[in-house]
Amino acid sequence: MCTETTYPQLTKDLIVEVIDRACDRFNVENTQWQLTRNVRLDLEDGGDYVHGFVANATEGPDTTEILTTFYFAYSTWNGRVLYIDERYRGADNDLKLHLRRALACIAVQLQCNRLTWQHYAEDDGEPFYPESTKPETLHGWLTLHWQADSIRSFLSKHSVSILSQDNGVLSLEDTISRVLANLRHESYQLRLATEEDLPHICRLVQGLADFEKEYDAVHVTAEHYRADGFRSKKLFQCLLLDHVSADKETYTCGMAFHYLGATAKDSLFLYLEDLFIEEQFRKNGAGTLLMKALASIGCALNCSRLVWQALDWNTPALTFYGKLGAKVQEGLLTTRYMNETLNAFCGSPQN
Repeated sequence: MCTETTYPQLTKDLIVEVIDRACDRFNVENTQWQLTRNVRLDLEDGGDYVHGFVANATEGPDTTEILTTFYFAYSTWNGRVLYIDERYRGADNDLKLHLRRALACIAVQLQCNRLTWQHYAEDDGEPFYPESTKPETLHGWLTLHWQADSIRSFLSKHSVSILSQDNGVLSLEDTISRVLANLRHESYQLRLATEEDLPHICRLVQGLADFEKEYDAVHVTAEHYRADGFRSKKLFQCLLLDHVSADKETYTCGMAFHYLGATAKDSLFLYLEDLFIEEQFRKNGAGTLLMKALASIGCALNCSRLVWQALDWNTPALTFYGKLGAKVQEGLLTTRYMNETLNAFCGSPQN
């Protein structure tokens, strides 16, 4: 249940301060490695999305750099997530663990409840974790990618015009509003959630948890959503689906909770965290309307892809997504530290 709590806002100055502090703390003693915040990513190339630091080692005339990057994701059930992008290629096992622990401490200080990354089962780049602080690998969760060319084909098939962002002149909110104004449906209407919609968001998030039989899984409060979605640094956006009755009464029956992310070697992408429609309204194209909106937003923002996850037992959803043109990323695993295990890993011995 959503309740009110005291919860600080996440600001860029705070992020920079915490990364700098972690670099000072985790400079590797008794080795040649030094950690520094990657200013190029923090303040220029990555904009508001990609952050990171570099481990530098100099031996003779040669210098080795290992880049570590991350972005902020968001969970409707657990709030802030620090999502690892670049995973220290070229580092030995001890250095990998050291850098992973630095990221864990950044996550904890910024009140993230998860440290998450993805890898393939056969990936030999994963470090070996001490038995007492092993992360959790999720089984039964499938990752889907909807690439830009397939998205454009989908929109063309449904006669949805593709809008541009006017070379960045419009804000994110204005771009989304333009997209939504371009979509029409006889029974439903879409809108971007505002702070006044927090009760609707809380109700729909809990409805999704109930559908997945995770009745007590929601640990995010209305105050978390307010601080992270409706202040200067927005970690997510939420589309709301309103059903319009014959007498023009409206009822908010669905949502598409999403955020923007970016990687150091790839471009901007849109991540669909949760799509939920109350059962009695799952008809007449409600789900397709939400996906049209997300696809249009992704195109307007020049996203390379849309990404989301689905449970492997949810056959109706997987069938629906397959018809859109989305592809399951076979063999891609999601691994994470969460809550108590994240704190334990952050506080575990460094060697």
